[in-house]
Amino acid sequence: MTLARAAKALVDLVFPIHCLGCQREEAFICPACVPKLKRLERPFCRRCAQPNVGPTCRRCQDEPLAVDSIRAPYLFEGPVREAVYRLKYKRQRAVAGPLAKLMSEWAPATPAPVDLVTPVPLHPSRLRQRGYNQSYLLARETGRILGLPIQDGLLAKAKNSPPQVEAQSREERRQNVAGSFECRGAAEGRTVLLIDDVATTGSTLAECAATLKSAGAKAVHALVLAREA
Repeated sequence: MTLARAAKALVDLVFPIHCLGCQREEAFICPACVPKLKRLERPFCRRCAQPNVGPTCRRCQDEPLAVDSIRAPYLFEGPVREAVYRLKYKRQRAVAGPLAKLMSEWAPATPAPVDLVTPVPLHPSRLRQRGYNQSYLLARETGRILGLPIQDGLLAKAKNSPPQVEAQSREERRQNVAGSFECRGAAEGRTVLLIDDVATTGSTLAECAATLKSAGAKAVHALVLAREA
């Protein structure tokens, strides 16, 4: 047994993994529970993935987001919500691999081939506080599964805006992230797959996309694990 496998076996012995759906000691979301997760089903907006509208929601008709598309396999509820909570706030980084696998299976639904994968960044102060960027963990695993290059430093969070969860309305979320990001890598002529955990209104993803396009990106598509209804 390798050192890595021995370490994993020890962790599993002390902290056994229980399925968030059925509670059996097997996986964070076991194969039997995956089909029971609440999927984002059509109709949804082909641009922002807002559920229960289609083919294009009123907001995207009146003022299209800078992101070319948002795709999400699931709705943000049940075991999916709990998995994101554990990844984001409970330091259970091992959840990232299984969640990225679920996301990667949905990646062919993005409308166009992409050149690289990049995560939505955290501000350095929040990164120090949390110790890691959950979006980077998802992007790293997604890129590995899809065989796509990962460029972690393409975007940077330059403004330490309050967490989006504290913003109540769509307009507050948009204003909260306005001017927050900088492009610090080569984006010109490239099609980017932007990775995050959850999309609520799409404001953060749209601001990232606008920043990348200002730096010359050809297109920006976003892939998240879940979409809020």
